[in-house]
Amino acid sequence: MKYEVIWSEFSKKQIDEIFNYYKEVSKSYQVALKIITKILLAPDKLIYNPKIGQRELLLKNRILNTIIL
Repeated sequence: MKYEVIWSEFSKKQIDEIFNYYKEVSKSYQVALKIITKILLAPDKLIYNPKIGQRELLLKNRILNTIIL
């Protein structure tokens, strides 16, 4: 069974803030992009290996084939 990663609105906002922070600190769009790309690709590991992630008890009633970040 293949899972789906769903990014919450909060997570999306945080990604934007992280990008802007690293763009400002490093003075480089490319550096910020590289960091954000790594962050965005990291959850893909959970799609094929969902048991390596932390179980969130507050989300236990959600659909089983969905991973929420």
